[in-house]
Amino acid sequence: MKRSLNEFLFIGFLSFPFFILLFHIQNLQIPVGWDWFGVLSYSLLQAGLSAAISLFFGFLGALGLLKIKSQKIFRFFEWVLLLPAFVPQVVIISSVLTIITPLKLEFRGLMPVIFIHIIMNAGMCAVAIERVFQTKLKECMDLATLDGVRRWIFHWKVSIPMLIGELKILFAMVFAFCITSFGVPLLVGSSKMSLEVLIYEKMKLNHNWSEAILLAFIQMFLILFLLWPLGKTKSENFKEAWSRTSAFGVLGGILPLLLFTGMVFIGLVWGVEQGVHA
Repeated sequence: MKRSLNEFLFIGFLSFPFFILLFHIQNLQIPVGWDWFGVLSYSLLQAGLSAAISLFFGFLGALGLLKIKSQKIFRFFEWVLLLPAFVPQVVIISSVLTIITPLKLEFRGLMPVIFIHIIMNAGMCAVAIERVFQTKLKECMDLATLDGVRRWIFHWKVSIPMLIGELKILFAMVFAFCITSFGVPLLVGSSKMSLEVLIYEKMKLNHNWSEAILLAFIQMFLILFLLWPLGKTKSENFKEAWSRTSAFGVLGGILPLLLFTGMVFIGLVWGVEQGVHA
């Protein structure tokens, strides 16, 4: 009963701004003249791929983080991997474009949108997954070490199944971020329109709040559907156990994420230098 009440209050808190706006709208209109399936499928595809690939790189990054025994070095890498998540979208986009533009490469479409989202989220996923590893798998890692279980078998048969709940929640959170992303699909997307950009077009350009509110409702319930499962974990430390069984070295797991952060940093420095000499 308490959980149901909390869920009801949570949904009500998210929904009440829409009801206030609906109160001021005389006639609620269903959007016409655009491809429902095209917009929704494009939005779901870019968000789903962005979240899945971010989790893949995040998983590898977590394995690399767990190999670091020095607490100071670990904290340094942790903050480096988290950096892209704290930088505004426009800064990330401009940094990447600063590097891509001189190469004369076409950087518009679905894959560039996904690439930018991966840069922004993969490091955060690595840190989050590393924390979950520390809280759930200590005893299993000790037993696997004693029994001589192959590393890749342990990851495939034990690690992923035991962490599937947390990975689903993390996937849903990244998915929610990507499907509501506005600046990335607007600046580097193709002619295909995402749901968030369409909402902006209805509100700002067409001044059609009725259709915009309906689209926002659709977007909100898509996110709620994915964010519904919540879970809790316990806290334990198992660095030593992991260092004996991990199949990935420090660089093997973290290197791709460091390249993402490095691209942002190089692009920032390059862009500032160009701006000074402009």
